[in-house]
Amino acid sequence: MDGNLVFYYDYNDYSDVGTVYKTVDGSCTWSDAAALTKTAAFDESFKDFETNTCENWFSGFKYMESITGLSTNLNSSKALSTKRMFADCRKLSTIDVSGLVTSSSSTFEEMFLNCNSLTTLDVTD
Repeated sequence: MDGNLVFYYDYNDYSDVGTVYKTVDGSCTWSDAAALTKTAAFDESFKDFETNTCENWFSGFKYMESITGLSTNLNSSKALSTKRMFADCRKLSTIDVSGLVTSSSSTFEEMFLNCNSLTTLDVTD
């Protein structure tokens, strides 16, 4: 892994680019990449994936410095939980969650727990 975690939702085979993690319901299957991930990005194709949870998606990603496309390319409208979504993302200083739709979510516990470097949290519409 080159330190980049990219989320795609299409029928292309990305195994030549890196490790492929599959998810059916949105459960995090990529936690083993935490120690190596510096950046995460949501490709435009990911807009079509309707996850039912964002729980623990980046929990423990201590070295991740940036996330792009989260607000524009993550369809969170059916996510029931965002619990610990960014917990222990100690190097993230800015997170744009302005486009996240959380109307279905009932659990927000510890969403930003131990995000010690977080200075900017964009929650605007």
